Amino acid sequence: MSEQTPEKITVNYDDLNSRKVEQRLKEQDALARNRVYAAMDETMVAPTEASAPSTLEALWRNSIFALALFGLIGGLLAWGLGTLLEFKADIRKDSVERIDGIRRLIKLTEEGTLKYDTARLSITDAVENGRGLNPHFALTVIPVDAQFRRMMLDRITVLERTKEITPEEAKSRRDKELELGRRENPDFAVMTDDSLSDKAKIQKLDTMAATREKEAETVVERESLRSFIGNVLAYGVRGVVLGMLLAIAVPLTENNIQATVVNGSVGAALGLLGGVAAAFVTSRIQGLVANSPASSTQQYLATIATWGALGIFLTLAPGIVMRNKKKLAIGLTGGLIGGLIGGVLFEPISELSFVKDYPRIPELVAMISIGLLAGLATGLIEDAAKSGWLKVSQGLIAGKQFILYRNPTYIGSSPDCQIYLFKDPKVGKRHAAIHIVPNGFDIEDMPLGVNTLVNGKAVSRTRLKNGDRIQVGSTQLVFMEKEQG
Repeated sequence: MSEQTPEKITVNYDDLNSRKVEQRLKEQDALARNRVYAAMDETMVAPTEASAPSTLEALWRNSIFALALFGLIGGLLAWGLGTLLEFKADIRKDSVERIDGIRRLIKLTEEGTLKYDTARLSITDAVENGRGLNPHFALTVIPVDAQFRRMMLDRITVLERTKEITPEEAKSRRDKELELGRRENPDFAVMTDDSLSDKAKIQKLDTMAATREKEAETVVERESLRSFIGNVLAYGVRGVVLGMLLAIAVPLTENNIQATVVNGSVGAALGLLGGVAAAFVTSRIQGLVANSPASSTQQYLATIATWGALGIFLTLAPGIVMRNKKKLAIGLTGGLIGGLIGGVLFEPISELSFVKDYPRIPELVAMISIGLLAGLATGLIEDAAKSGWLKVSQGLIAGKQFILYRNPTYIGSSPDCQIYLFKDPKVGKRHAAIHIVPNGFDIEDMPLGVNTLVNGKAVSRTRLKNGDRIQVGSTQLVFMEKEQG
């Protein structure tokens, strides 16, 4: 049979930008490629080397490992950028944390675990440092500081009674303590004013506390907008980093550069939106417990809820990029697990003695937890929830596993295909398609490329069975299906 001559197309200048002409040219190009593929003799094309992948290659192509690795890197980068940019903290929360730290030092001193001189230096430094950084703290720390100064006075009395210091030395220390305390702390000045009765002292202290509370609220209102903008920026950047890295993890291991660029761009944009949304939600959660002590159950639960919400919003991107509801649900579950674990670990890590001088360490652990566990959990849940998948047993990406989510799932040499087989002239742009059908999966041979083989036989469309060997060009894939319980 003679080869059919392609129909010639005549165009004029006005037709150059016509969509119809462009579409017709594409059709002719596709037909030409189809003839080439149809006429291709498989023996004329050198087979792709099918050497077994090394341990590192197999690990790199493992989706669970890739998601966990990129999640870990994302958590580190997200934390690092937040630290580098020094986003403004919530001043009310910062005050609660600083005051709670001072109270812990006071408690340790009372228990005898911490020496008085050491406690004095630590608390004085904490108060002075906090006052310079946080105007809200400067107001709310006054009664706690007064309590510690009063304790120091009582300590001098104890030392005098036990004759560890002479009466003269006790008087000198007491006078110095009173002079300094009355000058620096108005509450302490009232507490040590001998001209006032106990009732008058209480009334005056209550009045001063009420005035300070109003002043503190004014400070919070003034700083709240700056703080919120800082949180939006912080969470937005974190969302960009995590969203992008989790979105590119799988296509990068498949050497699909086009999908990596597209997924990374979309993942970054969606991560930004998720981060901004997280800022609104977490701000609301923290506002509900703003006046609770830092060590209270309410604050602990709020911290867990905050990081859990953050984990959900920051892991929206991969599922949306895949345009798959199941993938989205798995990703959100993984993000929630990572966020909750990060929140659970946040407070205990904050209590560790060596962490006191590095207040960002708990945040680092929480961010790594979100990234690492979100990626790991996504991979594990995805693996457990899969019903059908293909594993490459021979070819350039031997060892790679593809879970069948999309319907249909395309196999081909185009980067748009979910299973991208590159550097193989036998493979058409869309070579074959896997269809999810009731109670199973079908494979369909597409017009482009050499025949699709199932167990060595050419097929047009057939139902796949567990263990079937699929040959697409020089790549062999094994179909695996979970047994129905």
